Amino acid sequence: FHVFVLLSFFPNYLHRFLMVVLSRILNDKANKWTNFLAVLVVGGGVLSTIASADMDDIFFMIMQCAALAVL
Repeated sequence: FHVFVLLSFFPNYLHRFLMVVLSRILNDKANKWTNFLAVLVVGGGVLSTIASADMDDIFFMIMQCAALAVL
C-alpha cells in the first residue's frame, strides 16, 4: 500500500521506480532495450520543455540529458 501512496504523490519518480524494479526482473538483453527506451522517453520529455525554459533550466536539462546518455 505505501508504495502506491508514494507513487501517487511523486508521479515524476515513477519511471525511476519502474527502472529499478525492471532491472531486477528482466534479463540483461531486455534490460538494455528497456533502458534505451526509457532514455528516449525521458529525454523527449526533458527536451519538450525547452521552449519555456530559463538559463538555469537549460543548464539542468543539459546535465540530465548528459546523464541519460551515459545510462
